[in-house]
Amino acid sequence: IVDGALAARADGRTSGVAQGNQEFHRTIVRLSGSRRVDVLMESVLAEMRLVFHLMGDDPGFHTPYLDRNVEIVDLLEVQGRGVAATALRCYLGDARDHLLGALGSALSAG
Repeated sequence: IVDGALAARADGRTSGVAQGNQEFHRTIVRLSGSRRVDVLMESVLAEMRLVFHLMGDDPGFHTPYLDRNVEIVDLLEVQGRGVAATALRCYLGDARDHLLGALGSALSAG
């Protein structure tokens, strides 16, 4: 998933980057082994697609997260879930702040 998103970034395919990000997070959530959490995540991802539509094809919105996805995968493989979870919490906080800032700007410009 991450390699596909990196290829999309290299090719300038913003929609491929966005889709790769969504698939990455869907897969991370599936590691929980909880069907209930999977269902909740699908709802979150549906809402995120609406926000992505509002953001348009701005590559600066999606592409910065790809390197962090690589980092999370590396941490999972080398240091395990605990270390990866800590890094993911920081990542999600940064993404939340970025998203709220971009959404606020888009809404005020629209």
